Amino acid sequence: MPPNKIIFTREEVYDLVWSMPMIRLVKKYVTNNKELMKICLNMEVPIPYTGYWNRVARGQVGIQTELPPASEKALNKIVIPLRVSQAFELAKSIVLTEDDAPHPLIAQTRKAFEGGVLTALDHSLKNPKKEHLDLKVTPGTLERSLEVMNILLKTLESHGFKFKITPANKDRGYYDTWNTYIDSPGSHISFSLSEETKAAFAKNLGRKWTSLFPI
Repeated sequence: MPPNKIIFTREEVYDLVWSMPMIRLVKKYVTNNKELMKICLNMEVPIPYTGYWNRVARGQVGIQTELPPASEKALNKIVIPLRVSQAFELAKSIVLTEDDAPHPLIAQTRKAFEGGVLTALDHSLKNPKKEHLDLKVTPGTLERSLEVMNILLKTLESHGFKFKITPANKDRGYYDTWNTYIDSPGSHISFSLSEETKAAFAKNLGRKWTSLFPI
């Protein structure tokens, strides 16, 4: 079964619940023990009996209940979304080809930074006038950062997640950068990408001050 599967048939749910304990499944998917058991009930999928996983952990053979034929009332498909953390982990193993078109937010961010400015403190790019992903990078690492974000966005989007960009500090009446959020069931999760920097002294306007430079 592909690791990015979120739409499951009855047979795939059966394979899923017999592949690992429910306590591990609920950490991977947006569900809980009660909801997962209800899914199995509605799909007429048998679940491991009490003590099954303890037997398996001891190296003993557990007897797996066969999947019976479905009745007319049984659900045949169900959507079980991945948790955001699992989608992030999956993104680490994704490799895009040169033929894959970049995510629209990547093109939007590249265009915004082309017309942006460098901050005095850490020499990172910014453009307070045009929406862009929450990146804190210098011109030399921009393309590499966009490649990483492209993989992340496409992976999350393939699991049904959507993105929202809002001005930072908008509630205070001013903003000079943008926040990026993932629309997740029940919450909004912010994420960003920052280039590693180091502090150093720099001369500016005739005086020394502490500034940040890319490593």
